[in-house]
Formats: sequence, structure tokens, C-alpha cells
Amino acid sequence: MREGLWSAAVMALVATIAGLADAPIAVAQQSQYWIWCSNSDHTLPDLQIGGCSAVIQSGRESGETLAIVFRNRGIAYKARGDFDRAIGDYSEAIVLNPQFADAFLSRGMAYKTKGDLGHAIEDYGRAIQLNPQYADAYDARCYARGMLDQLRAALADCTESLRLSPNTYYTLDSRGLVYLKMGQFDAAIRDYDAALRLNPNIAESLYGRGIAKFKKGDRAAGASDIEAARAINPQIAGLMATYGIKASP
Repeated sequence: MREGLWSAAVMALVATIAGLADAPIAVAQQSQYWIWCSNSDHTLPDLQIGGCSAVIQSGRESGETLAIVFRNRGIAYKARGDFDRAIGDYSEAIVLNPQFADAFLSRGMAYKTKGDLGHAIEDYGRAIQLNPQYADAYDARCYARGMLDQLRAALADCTESLRLSPNTYYTLDSRGLVYLKMGQFDAAIRDYDAALRLNPNIAESLYGRGIAKFKKGDRAAGASDIEAARAINPQIAGLMATYGIKASP
């Protein structure tokens, strides 16, 4: 899953403001705040928070536009690890625009990061109700349901996500995990193979495929995949254990 900060509405508004060459200083300053608030560079969350806060405090924006500002600031708070403030901003965005599917998805992702999978699934479901073509929301709900061992529902969500957005490596990885937890090792290996063709450096896919190969009795190939996963992420065994996957055959 990836959270996009740079929505079409934001880009249009920034372009409009920035294009006012003869604008007074206050408007030019507002334009700079918007540029910071809309910044897609996740390495600068504090700058983004400052820009969004300035736009909010200016009192110039309202409704759906202000909802975008709160969501962008929420994403910056999440990037900084301040999940409660992120959830607060996403909630404010939803109050301002109850049809804002992206805000529901973002809030669900923050809940998921906090370990509150129940609320996460609720928000993903609301995002899907608002936008039935929202592949990333199906993917996110697949992951959360998989963590709760709601495996048939998780499988349906991942499959729908891939129907809407084929060849998405992180969804193939998620469905591979679901198949692995269901004991369908051949299907898991197929999805992990497909994910790794798209992105060869997914430690989770390498590790999961290694476990699936172990379970099928191919110990040498399984060990090779697991070692490759550890080379990418030395902490991969601990991470996969939190998913309910362990290296013991």
C-alpha cells in the first residue's frame, strides 16, 4: 500500500495559486504553505505539517479543500510516527467531507499500524463503499483480515484488488501470504513468484516462498529463499512471526 499526498485537487489548487504572478505577499505566502502541505516527499514530515497547519490557521479554506489539507497533515503525522494525531486529522477530514474515501483508507492504515485491526477493517470497508473500484482499499482489507485469520474473506479481497489493479506486487505478496496461511502452498508460490518478478527485493515474498517450499519438502530451495530474504532484511524472521509464519518446517 502507498498513500498518495498529491491529489488532483491539490495540484490544481497549487497551480492556480502559484500562477498568480502579481499576487500580494499574503497570497504568495499561502501558495508556499500549500506547496509544503502538498509535498509528496515523506522525508520532510515536519515541513509538511507546518505548511498544512499554516493553511488551516489562515482560515482561507473550507469544505472539501480543507479536508484535503487535514488528510495531508495526517499523512505527515503518520510518517513521523504520531499515529494518534494522524487519526485525529483523518477524522477531521472525514467530518469535513464524509465522501472522502482516501481519508477513510488513510485512517484505516493508521489504525492498522497501531494494531487496531478491527477499526482498520471498518474504515477500509467504508472506503470501498464510497469507491467500489478502490484496489488499494481491498488490498489493505485483505492484509488486515489475513492477520486476523479471516482467510477466505482476505482471499476474496486480494483477488478483487488484483482484478482491479493487476500485477501489483504488494497485493500479490499479500495474497501469497493468505494462501500460505491456508496451506495452499502451490498457489502461494505462484503469487510469490509473480510478486518477485515485479520486485525482486521483497523480503516477505522470498521468506514466504521459502516456507512454502519447505512445506512441500523442497528444503534446499526453501533454505535458499529464506537466506536471500535475511540478506535483504535481517529482521525478517521476527516480522514474519508476527504474521503467524515461522521458519520451522
